[in-house]
Amino acid sequence: MRTEIIRADNIDLAVEKILVKLGADTASIRKNAIYFDGWDGLGASAVLQAVARRLRISNELATKPMGLEFDEIIHIDCSKWESRRAMQRKIAEQLKLPIRVMDIFDKQDEEDDFNILEEGSRGEIAQVTRAIYKTIQNRRFLVILHNGSNEEIDIFNFGLSLYGYANSKMLWTFQGRFRLDTKMIDNVSLMKKLHHPNILLFMGAVTSPHRLCIVTEYLPRGSLFRLLQRSTTKLDWRRRVHMALDVVSAFLFTSIRK
Repeated sequence: MRTEIIRADNIDLAVEKILVKLGADTASIRKNAIYFDGWDGLGASAVLQAVARRLRISNELATKPMGLEFDEIIHIDCSKWESRRAMQRKIAEQLKLPIRVMDIFDKQDEEDDFNILEEGSRGEIAQVTRAIYKTIQNRRFLVILHNGSNEEIDIFNFGLSLYGYANSKMLWTFQGRFRLDTKMIDNVSLMKKLHHPNILLFMGAVTSPHRLCIVTEYLPRGSLFRLLQRSTTKLDWRRRVHMALDVVSAFLFTSIRK
């Protein structure tokens, strides 16, 4: 699927630009599936949530915005990934499939429990896939998917086809509500292993997209950087040498641990 580059400074602007893309008249399946990555992986799920809210409101209006007239909006939040089976169940629930179809999930789960099949390995059910396809065929729908798995998902395998003349659309993001930057992952992994009197103690990491940071021990007198930046700070040479030796000791310890 293609990657749509949408430049925006905030969530509201990103939502407006995405709605324009969704409302465009397209004939290609590649253009009907839009991937949104947020800001280096952050904030994407919040934007998708906002898009879903806007479209639900517009769907209740007597006159819907041009190009955004969807018969069905299927919002699937699988950012906390369980399995393909769990994702298919969420689709079936949103489409309000008959009880006889929903019972298929329970029967298959019972069989998988008996066979000791791990929940994460449970895939979609062919009978349910056919039921979803029959329910949604010839209807124009929009799928909003928060994919928390480690692989791309073809929604056709779940009974949702973007092919045909209905001009259905899909908006999706990858790896759920939060995705740590690889550099931060490396820093956190390293800091967790470092315990040295001259190295700031790692306490934890805040993983909220809007407050991404590393939590360390409290420094009541501030950091070395702040100390050196103060114009009023005066350090004698004895103190400077001791500080330099402490820094070298910490660097040496870090290089050995790597």
